[in-house]
Amino acid sequence: MGKGCQFIDTGVPSIAVGDFYYCKHHLPWDVNDLSLRLGKTLTENSEATESLKSNWTDKEREKHTAEIAELLNRDQPLDGVVVSSRLTLNKNYHSFQICASLLIGGLDVSGNQKNLDLSGTRCMGDCKITGETLNLTLAESVFESNVTISGHVSTLECHRGVFFGLLRARGVQFGKTLNFSSCAFHSDVSFVGADFSSTSIVSFYVCTFEGDFSFRAAANPTMNRTSFRMCNFEGYVGFEGRTFKSTLDFEDSTFAHAPHFQDSTISFESTFPKVTGFRDIFQVPLDIKNQSPRRIRSYYEGVIQPYRVLRYAMKLQDAHDEEAMFWELEMRAKERALSWNYNEIAAKLFSRLYALTSRYGNSIARPLIWWAAIWIGTALMTYLSPYLVAGSAPSEGLLLKTIDLSLQQTIRPFSIWGEEGGRSLNLLFRNDFFTSETLKFGIRIVATVQSVVSLTLLALFGFALRRKFRMA
Repeated sequence: MGKGCQFIDTGVPSIAVGDFYYCKHHLPWDVNDLSLRLGKTLTENSEATESLKSNWTDKEREKHTAEIAELLNRDQPLDGVVVSSRLTLNKNYHSFQICASLLIGGLDVSGNQKNLDLSGTRCMGDCKITGETLNLTLAESVFESNVTISGHVSTLECHRGVFFGLLRARGVQFGKTLNFSSCAFHSDVSFVGADFSSTSIVSFYVCTFEGDFSFRAAANPTMNRTSFRMCNFEGYVGFEGRTFKSTLDFEDSTFAHAPHFQDSTISFESTFPKVTGFRDIFQVPLDIKNQSPRRIRSYYEGVIQPYRVLRYAMKLQDAHDEEAMFWELEMRAKERALSWNYNEIAAKLFSRLYALTSRYGNSIARPLIWWAAIWIGTALMTYLSPYLVAGSAPSEGLLLKTIDLSLQQTIRPFSIWGEEGGRSLNLLFRNDFFTSETLKFGIRIVATVQSVVSLTLLALFGFALRRKFRMA
């Protein structure tokens, strides 16, 4: 029955499991996979669950659940307890500690508690916590159903928690700290209307959100230091109406959908992930990937505004790098919202070229790389002309001549059409073959295109350089 079992004198008959006997409240189960050490898994095998419940009659279940509640109400901690029916705790101003336990029927906590510790506990039914709780600890806890918190919570700590159902903390007044680390949320999370004005820090660190995540404000929108470092958001993310008076940190986080900050005030101390952290711009979100092209374009029409809101917020702070990043995200969303119809194809094509050559003015290196590639590419194409036209190998020294001619078209645009350009063409292949007028004209056309493209790329380089180093 285990050392220090609180139920040793209650007359509860023990249950044989192999060569050992256990109190019904302390059956041997594995916290990590919810399996009895008889090879039965409670979450996957309903027979195992019924077998566990069948160890109790209804009267026994009510009696011993009441005994557990009474022990908790006397500040007696429980460890490794199995509770087959719903556990209700409603006595005020006491600390409740239920660690490494299995709550099959769920949990109801009401009233005012100094401390509520559910570390290592697995709750299979709904968990409802109401009233005033000074310290709430959910370290390594697993909640298979919904968790609802209401009232006032001074400190909430959760490390390596797993939430399979909804987490609702709507309208909760939080006190000192709210801290989630290495947690997994498999459904929606809602802190809509929660009051964080007295909270020194709200922190989510290395957390995964598979559902929607909402922090929308209500009466008191103020938030102090707020951190979502290294978090992964797979659903909708909303901070509408919030006022961030101090640090807002999203460093190394990723968003599958554009975050919403409409009507929010963002601190100048804010940190956002790199442009690649906003994944919907580079790949269609999984939840709409298999839908019609029109539905996908409609999604991108909807995310233009969230990125524009963030761009204007950064512009007001003279945060030029961040402003430029959200400008790029906004432009990429606009491009994805366009179709390949005849009335939009030109805008979509030029938008893609703008992104490819300079990331909408955010890349200094790309225009120069493209400029160099076109320079060398045109020179090589001209160099191979003797082989392509006459089938003869190019003469020695021709490569340097074509490289020089190609360079002239980038620094002296359209010079190929002048008198000097004509002489250069006549002398270019004199050791290879007679240069026909048709070939000369073709080379002039290629050089003209090179000049136009090179001028454009150099202009894009200048714009990107100016944006990168401009001062407020």
